[in-house]
Amino acid sequence: MERSYYTLLEFNDQAKEWHISFGDYDRKVVLQEMQDCKDTSSFNITEYRIIKTGDRQLEIEKEVTKIN
Repeated sequence: MERSYYTLLEFNDQAKEWHISFGDYDRKVVLQEMQDCKDTSSFNITEYRIIKTGDRQLEIEKEVTKIN
């Protein structure tokens, strides 16, 4: 059975695209990673977003493509 998977995306303002930054089965872990990224972020990263999908890489990439 497929488990829910949470993926942290970063929006690169220069590239104008969302990119996968980090993922985990535990949303709290992803939220902590997002906070850590915000604290040490590059100036090109302007937004963060967490998406919930199944845990297959193809499904995650398909969702990111839809968002972009």
